[in-house]
Amino acid sequence: GLGPRRGDRDGELVGQLEVGLELLGLDEQRLLERVDYTNLKGDPFTPPRWQLLMHIFNHATYPRGQLVTIMHQLELNEVPNTDMVNYQRSLMTRT
Repeated sequence: GLGPRRGDRDGELVGQLEVGLELLGLDEQRLLERVDYTNLKGDPFTPPRWQLLMHIFNHATYPRGQLVTIMHQLELNEVPNTDMVNYQRSLMTRT
């Protein structure tokens, strides 16, 4: 066929997320715990931990998307892989 069905990909992503959360020691209870912090302006916040993680994930993906868009606009045909793990692996092969 034309690759995995949408449902299969969704299930795979959920599985990867569950493994990642387990590696971090984050079960449902820990994800729902509230975290106290203040922003750079000194404003206090107490969101659930899962919201902070989603915020971090969003920040991680946004610049990558911008980079790829700019490269396509510049008609650069070979867009490099922007995954952090691939970058880290490339550093390991240089030593």
